[in-house]
Amino acid sequence: MLSSSLSQLLERARTRFGLEVEVLDSGLQHLYPASSTALARLIEESPAVRQSLLDALADGRPEQLDGVDGQYQVFPLRRLARLRQSSALVAVRRSERTAASSDEEKAWPELARAIVEADFAAADALTDERQHSRRLLATLRFLKHLVETDVEADLGHAIVQAAAVWFDVDARIFQRDLAGDFVLHTSLPGAHVEESEKRLNAQWLEGAVEPVRLGSIPEWGQSIGGSEVVLVPLAVNGSPDWVLALIGSFPADAESLFAVLGRIVGVQLETIRTRRRDRARQHFESLVEQGGAVPELLAVRIVRELTDMTGAASASLILNRRGRERRVVVIGTSPEPPAAPMDASGAWRFTPTEFVCTLPLGDGIFATFDLRAAASEPFAPDAELVVRVAARVLQCWLAGAEPTLADLTRESIRPAVSEFVSRIEEELERAKRFDLRLSLVLIDIPGAVSGYSDATSVMKDAVRQELRGSDVLGTMNGDRVAALLTHTDGTGSYKVVGRLRRRLGEAAGRLNLAGVRVGHAAFSPDCRTAEALLSRAAQEAQPVNV
Repeated sequence: MLSSSLSQLLERARTRFGLEVEVLDSGLQHLYPASSTALARLIEESPAVRQSLLDALADGRPEQLDGVDGQYQVFPLRRLARLRQSSALVAVRRSERTAASSDEEKAWPELARAIVEADFAAADALTDERQHSRRLLATLRFLKHLVETDVEADLGHAIVQAAAVWFDVDARIFQRDLAGDFVLHTSLPGAHVEESEKRLNAQWLEGAVEPVRLGSIPEWGQSIGGSEVVLVPLAVNGSPDWVLALIGSFPADAESLFAVLGRIVGVQLETIRTRRRDRARQHFESLVEQGGAVPELLAVRIVRELTDMTGAASASLILNRRGRERRVVVIGTSPEPPAAPMDASGAWRFTPTEFVCTLPLGDGIFATFDLRAAASEPFAPDAELVVRVAARVLQCWLAGAEPTLADLTRESIRPAVSEFVSRIEEELERAKRFDLRLSLVLIDIPGAVSGYSDATSVMKDAVRQELRGSDVLGTMNGDRVAALLTHTDGTGSYKVVGRLRRRLGEAAGRLNLAGVRVGHAAFSPDCRTAEALLSRAAQEAQPVNV
């Protein structure tokens, strides 16, 4: 649209100087004047004239037309930098012949063209300023949204959608995994991402602080392989763990804008990480503060909590006191034994499949904490943060609890713990919910003797012969066996323990095995937890007669 000032000026030129000026848009529709003209009718009636004007518009060259009421000088407006072709045409005709010189006759069309171009440029400049103002306001609102967002997924969706709306580009966020590679984390809703487009080469961002312009990435295939790609580190310093990829054609100010946004998002991501670290520390410190009479049970609670939080398939905690090992906790099964270092100098190792933390506890004393991922489910990057925090809390607690854990004089009254504790807790919850009876039998079996490589297995077979089908038999850490007697109170467990003592005594005699002990405890108002049951059964354990 022409400004009202220009419309008035062109109207005066028509009435005073006989200068007819018409302005047509890129579709040859009249912008000025609004009423029908002879040129408009000529364009409508003559396909040749119409095509000639379209060609002039595309090529940016002047054209001359002969009409019934005179000759038209047609000028394409000079192209704007962001447009591929001229945006409008100016047609000029003198309706009245005067005695003006030929130079003056040529000057009138050029003057009309210059005036219209200046008006269009002013309108474009005003439009650009308005767009910049709106974008600035939108950016300020967006920044407020960013600093108020405390969920990584929401933060990722916000910035990729902002890139798409503001600059009409594809945007994706990649996160560094535990192997050091960048893998796709967030993309635009509904976007189809090929498998080859879900990874970034980490070397492209080595030490990068500012955006990195790559051009095209042929490895991403034909769909976007030819598009320009700019990688924006979402971090304040080098070695970012998060990267924003902008894909497509966009103005230079987009790159500078997202360079700033990248730092802001990096700060927010670090804030989210710090909050998660603090919550994890508070959680595990609260577990330690709750404590309990049996240190091993607390160790199991911490390790099981970590297993659940990281999705690990197996875990173990091994205490090494001057070369003598003791497996304090074993949860799940691992295809290969945990890698236990020979001293406390072992480095922490975090890979997609295994976490290993060596925890120095004193002179010649250390613990090894090992987590293994499931074969098809590697650890997520967030799992490393949780394990690092929990391992430090565990280390501080173990430094104080280690003398108790390693006190061999308490071995006979301290129950060992294992994954079977979770089964005990499950049965206890069911007993509480349905008001059922439940008893626990704990059997302490010394190590193997000459001629028998697995005394525990032989003794378990002996125990199994005295149990019912509803009873549950399991192995604790070390050479201990536990049995849950369902629907059995204290009186009933006394009878079962009596039979077990006789059968175990016979088996121990055949094995020439001394030191087998049997204890039991029943679920009651003052014995309602796994820790209480194990403690009571261990305290009441008595040797069997061989």
